[in-house]
Amino acid sequence: MFLVSTALILPPGLVALVQHIPEWLNVRYRWYMQRFNIANWTLALMAAWAVGHVVSGSDVAAHGPRGALAGVAAIVTVLAVNHALLATMLLLAQGHSFRTSGLFAVESLSTDIVLAALGFSVAYAWLDNAWLIVFALAPLVLIHRSLSVPALQTEARVDVKTGLYNARHLSTVFGDELSRAQRSGQPLSVIMADLDLLREINNTYGHLAGDAVLTGVVDIFRRELRQHDLAARFGGEEFSILLPGTGIEEALEIADRIRRIVAARPFEVETSAEPVHATISMGVACYPRDGLEPSALVHQADLAVYRAKLQGRNRVLGAGFDPLASPRPRARRWLSCRPPSGCSRPSRRRHPRRWPLRRLSPCRRHHRPR
Repeated sequence: MFLVSTALILPPGLVALVQHIPEWLNVRYRWYMQRFNIANWTLALMAAWAVGHVVSGSDVAAHGPRGALAGVAAIVTVLAVNHALLATMLLLAQGHSFRTSGLFAVESLSTDIVLAALGFSVAYAWLDNAWLIVFALAPLVLIHRSLSVPALQTEARVDVKTGLYNARHLSTVFGDELSRAQRSGQPLSVIMADLDLLREINNTYGHLAGDAVLTGVVDIFRRELRQHDLAARFGGEEFSILLPGTGIEEALEIADRIRRIVAARPFEVETSAEPVHATISMGVACYPRDGLEPSALVHQADLAVYRAKLQGRNRVLGAGFDPLASPRPRARRWLSCRPPSGCSRPSRRRHPRRWPLRRLSPCRRHHRPR
């Protein structure tokens, strides 16, 4: 945001040139990301230069309200253009909505406004009295320290591997959304999703292949979910999706659509010549039908996932209070035990005796189940 000062001081051609230098000297992103960042900031700064000079009448350092209005107009322009282009790119490329991107959150906007205002102060001091720049840059120490707090907050609520929210942040949002649903009388659904046999993919193709499958499934979540939905990584290969204002029928349709897309998508991995395929089992619970507390809803949805696994995986089941399917009781197996020669225990019968597996004779060291 200190580039606001360059947009107000330098001519348009130099504004575009100065933008390229710090971008190339900064962290080397991929070429398409680098080009987008340069183009984004160049357009934003050129727009700020034009608006600032139009409002101030080509005299940015004009005293009085006109100079202040020029600074405000330049700050609003650069923030609006930059955030609008960046939010659109995140929506088209990664499926982040304007809300989930965090660009228009109060914390993010307040920080950008303060930095842009400081940049305008530097430009005004440079044009009026260059020696005043030292005092304009003094607050940088406090700003640098304060910027570390939002970064730590972001790291505390985002899963590093997938970029989704973690279970801690989900718990906080879940409580807020449930309170809102109780006040408004609207339903609230939660989906628990578990990738099927991800451990076999890791054992066969390596953990990098498993990470590629996780990333691909997360991309499907971002494309198929709505802007006000929230997806989080619950742990391992398990995910949780919060659907505010959604009833059980609509939630089942959303979950089944995601399941079909995951099953049909081939996942490209570096350790396999052919694409890897994966499936997902999902369980759905709805407030107030299946529970009144977040823990109860998550538990019911998790039980539905367990039932889906027992029924063959790759399916969506709603929460219910029917007993879980249990395996059939195993038939009693018998074996014949004839004491071998040399066994210290004498045989009581001349013919073989049938022994249950749980009642082997003391000479079991000579006889093992087949």
